[in-house]
Amino acid sequence: EHGVYAASANMTGFEGGKGLVGGSVIYDPTGERLAMGDVMEEHMVVADVDFEKIRTARAKMPLLADLQASWDTISRIAKI
Repeated sequence: EHGVYAASANMTGFEGGKGLVGGSVIYDPTGERLAMGDVMEEHMVVADVDFEKIRTARAKMPLLADLQASWDTISRIAKI
């Protein structure tokens, strides 16, 4: 939605009686999965980051620009 890289780092194993499944993942600004760790195994997830992809993704999905253009109306209706 915001055209940025997203990473979720998840622990694996057991801690304090809780089971942690792992499966860390990295997505690029277009939502494509770049890397994913194994489930129930220790794994280091690594991916290359191309900052130009952020600019390209935002140009193709101008959701933030749409929100900024409509913010006065949204805030007035929501009484923010």
